[in-house]
Amino acid sequence: MHELSLVEAIARRIEADVAERGLQRVQRVRLAVGPLSGVLPHALDFAWRVRAEQPGPLARAQLCLEPTPVRARCLECGAQRTWEGGARLDFDQARAPDLDLDHCPRCGGGPLELVAGQELLILGYEAI
Repeated sequence: MHELSLVEAIARRIEADVAERGLQRVQRVRLAVGPLSGVLPHALDFAWRVRAEQPGPLARAQLCLEPTPVRARCLECGAQRTWEGGARLDFDQARAPDLDLDHCPRCGGGPLELVAGQELLILGYEAI
């Protein structure tokens, strides 16, 4: 479960920023998670809850995961296509059945270049 090491790296980054700003306690952390990031949200949430039990600025901090859509751009015509979450594109799937990066729906060319959907980003945190 690589989510444990990801959570530890995220926690270290936030704790360093909290210390630099002279803050005491983090209440909420917001992360953007793309469905093609290779991260399982339920495993990330579990790892976060384990980390949030430890003493320090992140003790009892809430984790808010914000899913991002998959977006791709045609390298031939520049058209963009977006795949939203839900039944067609699940976090736990590496690829959705309708995720066709080989053919542009507008010009028929290809391939399409992924421009979003692989991210794991710290969007921000709330602290006092």
